[in-house]
Amino acid sequence: MTDNLQNTQMLARYERAQYLEQGTMNTNISMNTTVCPIWIEDSDCFWYEREAKQGKKYRLVDASAKSNEAAFDHDKLAASLSEKIGKTVSVKNLPISRVEITLSPVAVSFDAFG
Repeated sequence: MTDNLQNTQMLARYERAQYLEQGTMNTNISMNTTVCPIWIEDSDCFWYEREAKQGKKYRLVDASAKSNEAAFDHDKLAASLSEKIGKTVSVKNLPISRVEITLSPVAVSFDAFG
């Protein structure tokens, strides 16, 4: 093969890899390939954010009990935030940040709307 043909083929491979890595195909091929646990106090529990087709979800895991469930009711939180600000808040895109979860007592705190 000529150098020019090899360079063209290599460029096509890199472009395809970039498309698969950054393009819309990426979310259809795999999601949530890595869990970043946020451990809660001195317990066997942690929570994490999970990307889903329905939006970002927060999950609570108890490693001892081998459980993995919603950290809170996402629909109720969206409804409560909507009522508070007088605008619709999408459960698919909860405008929350700086999430903290405690076990004693069980509580979820966060920042919303600045």
